[in-house]
Amino acid sequence: MSTIDPTSASLYAQQGLLEAQKALASTVQKLSTGQRVNGAQDDAASLAISQSMVSQLNAVNQSVSNLNQATNLLQTVDIGLSAIQDVLLRVKQLAVQGGNEGLSNTQKVDIAKELTDLNTEITNTIDRTKFNNRALLTNYGVLDANSGIKVGSTNMGTLDNTIVSMLGVSDARPGIYKLSSSGSNLTMTKTDWNDNALGAQTITVSTPTGTRSTQALNFGDFGIWMRLDSSTIGLNGLTDSAEEIAKNLSNVFKPIIVQEGPAIKFGAGPRNSDLIAYNPINLTNTAKPDSEIAGAVNLNGISNTNPAALQVLAAPTTPQGSYSITINESAAATEFEFTNFTSANNTVGINADFSFTVGSNTYKANGDKVTGGVTTSGAVAAMTGYSAGSFNISLTNFSSWINGLNDNNVSARLYQPNAGQYAVKVNGGMTGAANAVSFHGMTLVVADNTLTGTDVTGTVNLLTDGRLQTSFNYSVKSPTAGEPTVSYTGGITAFEGNNGQYLTYTGAAGQEYLNTNYAAAATGTKQADGTLVINSELNPNPGYVSYYPFANPYSAAYDQTLNRTSQFLVDGVTPNPYFNFQNLGARNQPATAGYQYGAAAWDSNFTSNLVLKNSVAGIDIARDANLTINGRRITNATNIFTDSTTGLSLNITTQTQPWDVTQSASIIVGTPAEALDLNNSSLVALSKSIQTLKGFNVSTSSEQWRTTFNTLSSQSDKAVDYIASERSAIGSQLNRVSDINSNLRMQSIDLGKSKSVQTDADFAQESGNLGKGFIREYAATSAMRVANEMPSVVKTLIKLWDDIKP
Repeated sequence: MSTIDPTSASLYAQQGLLEAQKALASTVQKLSTGQRVNGAQDDAASLAISQSMVSQLNAVNQSVSNLNQATNLLQTVDIGLSAIQDVLLRVKQLAVQGGNEGLSNTQKVDIAKELTDLNTEITNTIDRTKFNNRALLTNYGVLDANSGIKVGSTNMGTLDNTIVSMLGVSDARPGIYKLSSSGSNLTMTKTDWNDNALGAQTITVSTPTGTRSTQALNFGDFGIWMRLDSSTIGLNGLTDSAEEIAKNLSNVFKPIIVQEGPAIKFGAGPRNSDLIAYNPINLTNTAKPDSEIAGAVNLNGISNTNPAALQVLAAPTTPQGSYSITINESAAATEFEFTNFTSANNTVGINADFSFTVGSNTYKANGDKVTGGVTTSGAVAAMTGYSAGSFNISLTNFSSWINGLNDNNVSARLYQPNAGQYAVKVNGGMTGAANAVSFHGMTLVVADNTLTGTDVTGTVNLLTDGRLQTSFNYSVKSPTAGEPTVSYTGGITAFEGNNGQYLTYTGAAGQEYLNTNYAAAATGTKQADGTLVINSELNPNPGYVSYYPFANPYSAAYDQTLNRTSQFLVDGVTPNPYFNFQNLGARNQPATAGYQYGAAAWDSNFTSNLVLKNSVAGIDIARDANLTINGRRITNATNIFTDSTTGLSLNITTQTQPWDVTQSASIIVGTPAEALDLNNSSLVALSKSIQTLKGFNVSTSSEQWRTTFNTLSSQSDKAVDYIASERSAIGSQLNRVSDINSNLRMQSIDLGKSKSVQTDADFAQESGNLGKGFIREYAATSAMRVANEMPSVVKTLIKLWDDIKP
């Protein structure tokens, strides 16, 4: 039997109608929006490309808007400068007129009144030239990061803490400002980039008072000021003198560098890094005008391969060329500490031959002072508890005695380095070997006896070259009955290095029985550099081998605190003869029953039991700066000095000491550094001259009128030139902005076209699609109607069939 599905045609017709309606709707949407791509389903790739272009297009269009704003700002600046320039031209005319001797003083007073009004108008023009309420003709100075003084961290004190807590440069014009001192007088000098002096101002520094004090140093001529906060340190409460603070400020060789304030920046491209900057012009401030550059202009610039160690400035006369500089050591003042004390009442020993030397002065415990071989009795106070023989003095009284010498080249303070610890810090006041501080004949702790737990004291001398000599008694005895105890007197000399403290043995020839190099103990030699290390155990050389009770010769290997557990020596090949030692806790010895000693007996008989200490630490003795230029050695008592041969000004910036690795630098003196930009010095000077004229009257002499008008005439010319230079710079910026703006506008047009290609609808094509869509929809509707009528036809046929079938 056949099966007939009367709904199939209708379903096909419905599907065709839906597709026709969908295509027609899409065509209508494209014609309505004008966009070929209205969603990701239309063209995913083109949509992604178009959105990227939209982002670029928006950025470019915003840059164009930014540049339009920059153009308006620069035009506002130019209008303001033009107005000032017009006023300056009138000032020039009046200045020339005022120099006419044919005018009466009354007429000159009238000219001065007009000049005063013109000066006021210059100020008013500067004040009202603004953009978005931001001044365009006034700027302020900012401290350059390369300046030597770091606010809040640069300590100008030696005995106290004197910090530059504030440094104001907002009223200063760009430039380089150096400090130098003479006593308590501190001089600030402004220079150009080639070290030509433009002007100087000197003020006086005050000595801090009390535990905390503040003082302001105001260099008003340059619009620069700084605040110093001083606070005492240590138990003595000492403060630095005004001279010391001024000297420390002048030793900041890197100058104060002032740059212009922040620029106004405008986006000049689709990225934030594309900027055009405008620096507001600094037409007004309170600073004194720069002086005219006098004499020869520096013809040299300089480059330095090691500015961290050496800073150099060339003089106008310095020959151009290459200079090889080796820095051997820097100048320093004496510095050391008496340490290892637990109380301020602890004492130090003063021997009968005690002396304390400061530069060319030597002081005795009884108050005598020796200078140039001449002794002055009672020149200073005697030490508390003085005795013609040996005596002790507390730390407090000892530091007070040093300060009571009233010698400007030395001071002392009692302080606590850590809880429960006390120390006396001694500082020299001047650098240079001739100002060294030294002493002779003190009794201090030099070692710890680890066996008895007691301090070992000895005589200590600090020499002017920095060597620390100590001498003390020690003994080594034989454990064999009837053999004598052998006692020795040893001497040690210390030399302080940056990485630790070392002592050099100075005993009699052949009596070098102390060392800290266990590996070389059996040979009787010291360490390769002839030194012993502080806080290390002193190991006796086996000079007492005849008292050694064992068949095997003495070896330093027996005197170790570490176990010898390896069967090979350090080379990994040679058998270790001391392998299989017995650990006795403190020492090792061969594990043979015939000569085993307990640890206590071993310590008592075969070691020095001394751990090297010293109560004088941190030694940095006064010395001269020492360097070579192209193989020629020069020295100086301070780190800042000028080489008379080359004219190079030198500053050694590192604390390079004789035992450190030398520093080197290659200095090339060549073409000059770029000169300072033009500034408004003449404009400020012009204002001051007009203020001077304002104070004149009919009684003022003709000479005063003539001189001031002539000065004003010269200053107005320079001010006009300065304003013209600024207008020229503004004009260049306007041209640049215009060029960039034109370029960005063309980019915007091209980007818009590219985006249109990706997303805009083709109107002709979509119009044809619209007609086609209408036809498809009509056909699909007709087919749908026919398909819907088909079931009735089928029913009729079936009915007829039923009627005619047999």
